[in-house]
Amino acid sequence: MKNKEFMRWFSGFLDGEGCFSIRFHFCGKHIKVGQYIVINMTSDDIPILTEIKNRLGGYLKHTKETEKWRPQTAWEVSKFSDCIRISKELLKYPLQSRKADDFNKFYTALQMIEKKRKRGWKSRWNRVELIKLAEIRDSMWKRKGGVRGYKTAKDIEKFLTIEE
Repeated sequence: MKNKEFMRWFSGFLDGEGCFSIRFHFCGKHIKVGQYIVINMTSDDIPILTEIKNRLGGYLKHTKETEKWRPQTAWEVSKFSDCIRISKELLKYPLQSRKADDFNKFYTALQMIEKKRKRGWKSRWNRVELIKLAEIRDSMWKRKGGVRGYKTAKDIEKFLTIEE
């Protein structure tokens, strides 16, 4: 499959099976922001996920079978440069479902992260930026029933208030 055909296929596959995520990690007095593109499937589908990994980068993560779930494998991309490269490709082959809205929000968050990175690694996130990122992320999870254990915009705001 040529790259154009693959990206068209991948866009549709990601639209149905994938997820975009922004996560916050509390590290002492600092908050680190992580970005993720993920497709999680049963381990029967490792060949498909391996093909995606070989073409787009990222890594495979395996989980064992539990009482409720068969073994799972996830393709994940968390490296910023990979997330931005894949996202720019997806702009050429837009998602079609409700997930397109999540992608647009994810891409907005990536642009904010990119601006911060251009200021340099030692520059910290300011309060307004972090809360805006958290609100974007919260809105991505809203239609799925909430943030499910992740730090919400309110958690970020509370943490920042404690640190002042």
